[in-house]
This record gives sequence, C-alpha cells and structure tokens, in this order.
Amino acid sequence: MKQLNILLFTILTLVVLTSFTSRETPSKAFKIIQSDTKFSDKFCQKAISEANWCGFRYENKRNLIQFETGLKVEFFSMNETNESNPNCTLTDYRDFSNDIWKFTENGKIIHLVSKSITK
Repeated sequence: MKQLNILLFTILTLVVLTSFTSRETPSKAFKIIQSDTKFSDKFCQKAISEANWCGFRYENKRNLIQFETGLKVEFFSMNETNESNPNCTLTDYRDFSNDIWKFTENGKIIHLVSKSITK
C-alpha cells in the first residue's frame, strides 16, 4: 500500500511539473514606464498588446513612446525580444518624440505623425 502511494505521488508530481513547464510564456515586448492619466494600466496593456507595432521597434535600441495622456511605454529592441522580421525593424532610429499618440474609447491606438514645416 505504501509503495502504491509513493507511485501515485510520483506520477502526480510529474504531471504537475509537466503542465507548468509546457506552458508557453508570452514574449515581453514592452513595459509601461508611467501610467496613463485617463485609462487604466489594464486597458493600456491590452490595447498595446493587440496593436500592430511593425515599423516601430528598433533593431538594437529601445524605443520610448509617450501618449498625450501621460502614458510612457518603452518598447524593447528586436534583439531583446528575439524577433527577426526585417520588414518591421527600424534601422534609422526615427524620432517619435514629437508625434502624437492617443487611445480611442474602444482600445485602438491612433498615431499622428508630426511634420516639420520649412519656409
């Protein structure tokens, strides 16, 4: 009886360990540096996670984007996230600091590009 209990305990332990190690953890692609003054962190996390950031991530450098309501988001570099889509990588280090970033009420992100005016 004792051997059966040990065997059952061993099998149960292996099943539990296998289930934990087989779970896939999502790659971390960004972190919130400063919270938004209008929307919750959960709302912002969801919106950012669901948005297409192709063309906004640098290859070797982190990118900081600030929304007009105060949210600051740091996007990890392509090398840090182990992504390798050359069509989505910024190699010229474009500056987004003058651009306007907004959330819609339904969780979409609006990006308004600033344009310098020359006379």
